[in-house]
Amino acid sequence: MSKWRNTLSNNMMRRGASILAAAAVVAGGLTVGAGTASASCIASGGLERLQSITEPLGVESIGRYCSWFTEHLSRSVENVDVVQGYKPGATAGDLMSYTYSFSLSNDPARNLTKLVSNGPPGYAMTGVVVDLVEWINGVPKRTPIEVGQVGQDPTTGTVTITPPGEGWPIPRRTDTSRPELEVRVTYRVPLNVRPGFVTAGVTFEATGLTGTQGWSQLGSTEIDNPYGDAFGSSGS
Repeated sequence: MSKWRNTLSNNMMRRGASILAAAAVVAGGLTVGAGTASASCIASGGLERLQSITEPLGVESIGRYCSWFTEHLSRSVENVDVVQGYKPGATAGDLMSYTYSFSLSNDPARNLTKLVSNGPPGYAMTGVVVDLVEWINGVPKRTPIEVGQVGQDPTTGTVTITPPGEGWPIPRRTDTSRPELEVRVTYRVPLNVRPGFVTAGVTFEATGLTGTQGWSQLGSTEIDNPYGDAFGSSGS
């Protein structure tokens, strides 16, 4: 066998090993944490979805090539734990969701009475879904909850959600279960978006807490626009 063929064979073996390693790690689930921030990626397809991963496997590689990669950022206010879930990347025209999960670490009981999703300016809100999520034998059971009133500020892009009645009860975690109140807000990325990073966060009000709580900026998403300036540009 010639030297060229030896080199080609070795390169193909290395690339195959890289793809198989990526498949093994991704299919098994990858979790990387730093303080209260973590990222997870679980595959739902075959090797053909990983053929573009030719560089050393790492968080950056997974985040770039894995469309189901999700970031989770956790924060707490008294006994209210809040997790914001979102994808670290999106493209012009995509639907982009931010998921806010609420649970109680201990007493007292609280109701969520107002939630504001601080989405990017110029991004139109396309829908809001609220669920009670209960994990049973490792499988999530979702029970839809009435959303209430929803409005979006055309200037700031913030979406304000006012639950019906006395608000949504925030479930308390126990030693055997970890129920969550999940609010998912979905936006449409404009076709004329300018590439770069956009931030999002959440503020809220709950019974027994004084005033508005939360974080107006909690995590950032990198926005790409393969269309360039074909549609002009907009601030993001």
